[in-house]
Amino acid sequence: MGRVQGVDFEGIKALVAQHCKAHAFGGGNSLGGGGAASAADARAQRLARFGGGGNGNVATEATADTSDKKDEVPDEEMNDATPTLAAAATKSEEDTSMDVDEPDKSDDCKEVEMIDPTENLNKEDVETLTGAMGFSVVRAQKGLLNGNGSVEGAVEWLLTHQEDAGIDDPIEKKTLTAEEKASKILEIKSLLKVKRSEREQIEKVENVDREKQRRFMGQEVAKTREQMERDERKRSVRTRKKEKDDAVKERQRIRAELEKDKRERMANKGKLKGKLGVDGYNPDAIQYNVNPDGTLNNEEVAAKKHKKSAPSVAKMDEYIARVASYRAGGDGGNCLKILKIYIGNIVKNPDEPKYRKVNMENKAYKTKVKPFLGAKSLLLCLGFAVSEDGTALELGDDSDIVVLTQAKEKVEAAYQKYMK
Repeated sequence: MGRVQGVDFEGIKALVAQHCKAHAFGGGNSLGGGGAASAADARAQRLARFGGGGNGNVATEATADTSDKKDEVPDEEMNDATPTLAAAATKSEEDTSMDVDEPDKSDDCKEVEMIDPTENLNKEDVETLTGAMGFSVVRAQKGLLNGNGSVEGAVEWLLTHQEDAGIDDPIEKKTLTAEEKASKILEIKSLLKVKRSEREQIEKVENVDREKQRRFMGQEVAKTREQMERDERKRSVRTRKKEKDDAVKERQRIRAELEKDKRERMANKGKLKGKLGVDGYNPDAIQYNVNPDGTLNNEEVAAKKHKKSAPSVAKMDEYIARVASYRAGGDGGNCLKILKIYIGNIVKNPDEPKYRKVNMENKAYKTKVKPFLGAKSLLLCLGFAVSEDGTALELGDDSDIVVLTQAKEKVEAAYQKYMK
């Protein structure tokens, strides 16, 4: 019959007046009021549908007013049932003696008798119905509850029931049956069980990681302590050696001073030309390696210091005894075992080139042979010599197999004695 574009109430009114000349525009009707002139008339019509009216209208209206005031309770108070359910489930989880088949006998079950049916509704669907389509919150919730939870179903239901009495009444909380209460509590208990299982799995993984970290740190601490102990032993050995050397030098100095004083007395008819100072007698400074005539022989000392005597076969027993003297930690036994292998391989295979060379960069040589006095000297006296690049000991062609055999037997005997 015509078209009105946009929100044009005057255009709508003119269009209706054009085609419906007998229509009388009133003040409008309340939504769902069934054509009542006011909200009070609409309420009276709803009460009349339920049997109210006549002389009982006053009481009925009073009851309705009370109901309306009661229905004005905010939605937040209607949602109090859900935490109560969770509290009941938590308590039932802790108290295994609670019988879920008899929820009426439990105080917690009495607290979960009511539940808000709107708590599981999709909030986006509610916003769509209220914001985009103009329905009230209560109608949107009722539409979703009765329209299979979809926006299309809610709109269809609302268009069908928009004139129903009580369409705008607040949604009441749903009363749970004993079976529903028990089912709800079991559902929450199962959720709590899943959460607890996840937490236990996480804690188990964390405990394994902590144990690995603890063991790793323990190993590192043990390695550090062992290294510190080795360093301390080395420092102690160096300190004792220095003290011993200093004591020997001090004795030599004192002997030299005494000899010098003796010669001076002999040259001066028993008199000593002493050197007096503020603190009394002041002898000469430290004198080491003094010749019989009282003069220092520093050049000879330096030559002896840098020149060592070559190892001799005659000292073979001495070299082996030095190695066997290392008793701490079985170091001497390990060194004798390696030397026995070196010499034994040559005796068994005298023409095999690989057995006639000892790699000094090898870990076994560096850790079990090199640190011990007498080990290298024994190899040198048997005919080994340092290679030109200084990385190996090579057995010369002029080596004596008889001497090597004797050395093998002596090293084996020393090793057997050491292991006893």
